[in-house]
Amino acid sequence: MKKLGFMVMAVLCAVGFTACGSKEPVETKEVSYELTFSNDTGADISELCLRPAIDNYSWTENLLQEELWKDGYEVPIELTGSIPVTEDGWEVKVIFAGKEKEEHTWKDVQIANDAKISFTMKEAVISSGEQAEETDAADDAKKHGTEDEAEDMDMKDASAEKE
Repeated sequence: MKKLGFMVMAVLCAVGFTACGSKEPVETKEVSYELTFSNDTGADISELCLRPAIDNYSWTENLLQEELWKDGYEVPIELTGSIPVTEDGWEVKVIFAGKEKEEHTWKDVQIANDAKISFTMKEAVISSGEQAEETDAADDAKKHGTEDEAEDMDMKDASAEKE
């Protein structure tokens, strides 16, 4: 996978995300996340924005510091500061380069430190990070533990996905 030669830095704080007209305060947490987004959409992207999946939140400004995020390239993302806590994940919106300026939004994107998220036209796939660590534990149990331990971990993963 090709890496884009620039760093996308999103310093998120109370000013970075705004809840327009929100009636109740939203819980926040301090983070310092390093993520990698991979453009596997088949098209070049001119804008990248995100927001928590919470009613009334505005999109961030364009996080790309270069003109284009080319198809097949990765871009490192650093999220630092106070971010809203959300059970429904995040929404990621891109605007494709070209005359039509088509946009696409992925919902329920789970953002975690060290996550590598590949964006295709169908879905956003997390291939590492906290969610991957749970899968690695189940794989280790299969390799080094008993089959019962591995099945127990797989059952926990399956029940967590249903919730």
